[in-house]
Amino acid sequence: MSVAAALAEPTAVAYLRKADPVMAQLIDARPDFRPRAWLQELPPLDAFGTLIFQVV
Repeated sequence: MSVAAALAEPTAVAYLRKADPVMAQLIDARPDFRPRAWLQELPPLDAFGTLIFQVV
């Protein structure tokens, strides 16, 4: 997975900033936040590992 794939969707970020002032403050405080960065720390999964990951 590339780093770009782990970045938050700009349209979603803009929506959240407009919808909630508290969320806007959180987004402004951490502009480098990548919500899916934890996926990069997973080991490569085979078919069985993928199935277990989806179930859990």
